[in-house]
Amino acid sequence: MLDTQVVVARSLYQLAIATPCNPSATRGRVALYRELAQ
Repeated sequence: MLDTQVVVARSLYQLAIATPCNPSATRGRVALYRELAQ
């Protein structure tokens, strides 16, 4: 489970760099991370 969270965190970080000015994408990533973190 921890390994999966690390992979997800890295993916989210890379996407954040790729789309720094996309609020809707950021909200989607935050929501996804919160679901996986539960």
